[in-house]
Amino acid sequence: MENKRLGIISGLSAYLLWGMLGVFWELLSGVPAMDTLAYRIVWSLVTISVVLTFQKSWKEVWHVIIELIQNHKMGLIILSAFLISINWFLYIDMVTHKQATEASLSYYDNATNECSCRSYFLT
Repeated sequence: MENKRLGIISGLSAYLLWGMLGVFWELLSGVPAMDTLAYRIVWSLVTISVVLTFQKSWKEVWHVIIELIQNHKMGLIILSAFLISINWFLYIDMVTHKQATEASLSYYDNATNECSCRSYFLT
């Protein structure tokens, strides 16, 4: 029962935070979207570096990176990072230009289309 309750609280918290994200970007409407994205990338890197340092997990991270390079999959990781950056830039740009509804609908529509494609191609 405790896991179910924790799951419901976690799910509701995620929806609440995701819903409030548009308000946060709206407050940053005076800042160019590219600057906001750059700060997001830099501070994410700083945050994950601190977490990995406290957890003493750098060795494991380097092993994974070396394995990705040896298996020729690092290019896919870099491509994924680039595409996610484009996605976030467009989202931030839309929200800061008073198109939050369109941005939200795009995210919803994208998830719906992704599920449709998965069921079509993977069955």
